[in-house]
Amino acid sequence: MDCNDFEKLAGRVLDGEAAPEEATALEAHAASCESCGVLIGDLSALGRLHSGLPELEPPAGLTDRIMAGIKRFETGRTGWIWRVLVPAAAAVFVLLGIRIGTQITDAWFGEPAVVQHSEVTGLEHLDVYPPDSFGKAIELAAKGEDDE
Repeated sequence: MDCNDFEKLAGRVLDGEAAPEEATALEAHAASCESCGVLIGDLSALGRLHSGLPELEPPAGLTDRIMAGIKRFETGRTGWIWRVLVPAAAAVFVLLGIRIGTQITDAWFGEPAVVQHSEVTGLEHLDVYPPDSFGKAIELAAKGEDDE
């Protein structure tokens, strides 16, 4: 048994849920490993402290209040939050992320992100007029250039 197995098994042994051979293996490891021996001692002391505490009863009506809250949620009185506020908040976060990303990109490359990205990726179709389009031919003709 290694220390990881010991940690997984310790709670079951202390709760009395482990098989006798598991408890024996745990005791043997605790005797040979100082840190696990300290851990099992601390866990045992903690268990003794908790065993002396009285059993607590939930406040009267707690179950009814919880069930009423579930029913209210299911009937849609609070459903507007999920239908309106959550999508609106998500949209705000997306737009904020785009804005921050643009600022970071501008800071890294020193010029507007759209221009830089189209140059880096070679996506000429992001130009005002895509190559071999009618608009590109008119633009080149207006500049007095040939499109060949």
